[in-house]
Amino acid sequence: MLLKGFKYYFITVLIYVILCYFLLSFFVIGYDEGMNTSKTALVCVKMMGYLTFSLYFWADWIGLPGIVAVLLCFLTTTFVISFPLTVIRNKFF
Repeated sequence: MLLKGFKYYFITVLIYVILCYFLLSFFVIGYDEGMNTSKTALVCVKMMGYLTFSLYFWADWIGLPGIVAVLLCFLTTTFVISFPLTVIRNKFF
């Protein structure tokens, strides 16, 4: 039962992480280029940093190519979010 719940949360959270990444990237691109200096863009930059926290590890420390590092970054973030969701769901509900 735990693995079935984990697969469900993993796929759901992966879809949400990818959607959030692409939605936030619109504001982040404008902020990086200097065209959008609003507080909303700054918050989006901070959220993008939290969303891609493991990108530096996969790209620089391990030395993987760009697209592989981004994919593993998505999977790492998804695992970090979905594992506690699965445990909480099975423990309390």
